[in-house]
Amino acid sequence: MFPVLNNLLLVFVFAIASFGASSLMLTGGIQNEDVGRRKLVTENPGFISIDCGANGDYHDEATGIVYRTDREFIDTGENHEVSTENGNYLSSDNLIQRQLKNLRSFPNGTRNCYTLNCNLNRLRVTPNLCLANTGSGIPFISALELPLPDISNSIYTTDFGALKHVKTYDLGISPSSPAMRYNDDVYDRIWHPYAFSNSEPIGTSQCIDDFYGLEVVLRTAVRPADGLSSLNYTMIASNSSMKYCVYSHFAEIKEIAQYQLREFSITLNDINYGSITVHYLKPMSLRSNLQSKVM
Repeated sequence: MFPVLNNLLLVFVFAIASFGASSLMLTGGIQNEDVGRRKLVTENPGFISIDCGANGDYHDEATGIVYRTDREFIDTGENHEVSTENGNYLSSDNLIQRQLKNLRSFPNGTRNCYTLNCNLNRLRVTPNLCLANTGSGIPFISALELPLPDISNSIYTTDFGALKHVKTYDLGISPSSPAMRYNDDVYDRIWHPYAFSNSEPIGTSQCIDDFYGLEVVLRTAVRPADGLSSLNYTMIASNSSMKYCVYSHFAEIKEIAQYQLREFSITLNDINYGSITVHYLKPMSLRSNLQSKVM
């Protein structure tokens, strides 16, 4: 039997822009009262999208995402438009083009904080996101993207704090395909195509059980071209002291005989995670915690 390896996901939380060695801190709490700021009601069901420095709210036709201006979530900072000499760079990526045309900078103070007031699973959540000036340049932010998963049942819950996104791959699609995001992914994770060597793509048009918004991503996969070899992925970590979470998502998308099972194993940094069995149109995930130079 040969494995169907689908959609290798490495560490996702939210994306922002920062400057120099300026740092970002995210804190949160459950509040029962309003915090005196605008209540964040979003048409995006699984995430918050804020265009920092924008003059007003708008619907991004390129992505279908509704962006809010940040004016009512923070009282400090200055709004600026990005110089037109960077226009070629901005137009090269339609996924984030409009959000990079303006920004909010913080030339004054050592710490400037956004206060967001939103409802999540019938609870009032008030996360504070702060940009701290560490003396290496003026901090700025172009956009704030914050997912709103079920906090009581999230695959991204960890014992060691917030996660920083590294890479997110969608397997089984053409390497020349555009990245996939909202509304195929309700949390607006951005999935980039990736091709293993000596592999062949497979796919299905059948509906896969809903699983953390991964139904569309799980409809494509890859398998070894000869049906026997392994699929290998290597990444050189930029900081050997950091911990990494590797999320691998699977679903059996080819019908096989009732007396057959598809089984395979996963090895990460010489740690074998044993025999894994997948079932038809039933998704599953594996999270692995690593701390090493190579994954």
